[in-house]
Amino acid sequence: MNKILTAALLVVSACSSHVLAATEAQVCIQAPRTAPDGRFEVSKNGTVKDLKTDLTWMRCLVGMKWDGTSCINEPLLQTWQPALQTVKNINTNTKHYLYQLGGITEWRLPNIKELQSIHESSCYQPAINEYAFPNIGKDIYSNASTAWSSTPAHWSKDLFVFGVGDGSVGRRDGSSAWAEYSMLLVANQ
Repeated sequence: MNKILTAALLVVSACSSHVLAATEAQVCIQAPRTAPDGRFEVSKNGTVKDLKTDLTWMRCLVGMKWDGTSCINEPLLQTWQPALQTVKNINTNTKHYLYQLGGITEWRLPNIKELQSIHESSCYQPAINEYAFPNIGKDIYSNASTAWSSTPAHWSKDLFVFGVGDGSVGRRDGSSAWAEYSMLLVANQ
């Protein structure tokens, strides 16, 4: 009985290690990339320019910090109205750590089509280009891997959200206290 129990524990432990390792690395299939590295002009200042759409993105989710090579710390999770206020604070509060990041003065929540434009359909964990957006959206089951958009869903009080980890698009109640998600900001520069 002890041998069977020990063998079962070893199998569970091995499976747990495999699942844990899978969440640490982006998973991609053999297919043409929809958002290849060459499409992005990365900057050391924490921004990235999408050459296809001519939009500039923050490389990290709000709350995370750019350390010169990657995004560190945890993203800020908020409901929709406080998220809008955070964006306003970033643009106006000279003491906010993201104020004029990359010399940009007008950051905003992207619309759902803009978020979908950076979707790398050949990959997940995250489902975006890791060269352009390093170390975000790896845990597809976390609210931190879901980003608010500015797009309302018609005929309801819902808003569209984008799954950074898996590329999914969903609707969430923007007024619900439990609907706390991250923010990936964009600018028209």
